[in-house]
Amino acid sequence: MKLYIHWIYSSNIDLNVLDWSAVADHTVQLYADQTTLLFRLYIAVDMFLDTVLKNRVTDSLIDRATSGLWNHDVRSLVYVWEHTLPEASLRRLIVDHIMNHKNLDWVRDHGTKVGESFLYCITVGLIKERDERVGMQEKRVLQKVLYHD
Repeated sequence: MKLYIHWIYSSNIDLNVLDWSAVADHTVQLYADQTTLLFRLYIAVDMFLDTVLKNRVTDSLIDRATSGLWNHDVRSLVYVWEHTLPEASLRRLIVDHIMNHKNLDWVRDHGTKVGESFLYCITVGLIKERDERVGMQEKRVLQKVLYHD
């Protein structure tokens, strides 16, 4: 709530208004906590119908991703999937980030913890990406030998 009040008075998202001393020595955990906080702020302002701040939070998340400051834990993804609608932009952003920065092992290890709708979003994202890259005419040729035991 402190971030939202700060935003109202300053029109600025400043994560430094909060006390991070408990995790300051643990950079990865600090980034995860800050990213999680931005996820929660996005969800709150979405409920408040504050699209201006919601878009600023989205921009902040993208800035964190492009500068290597985006980190999250599975609990934060579960929270997002439990508190957003299927068509939420935040879900799309997270899926795109995961498709760009995580590997198959990560999805196998953590995807089921987030839930089926998360895995569905990843699957749809990968198929859309494939269709854009390869085109509908050049689908994989099914070869019988590929499916034999």
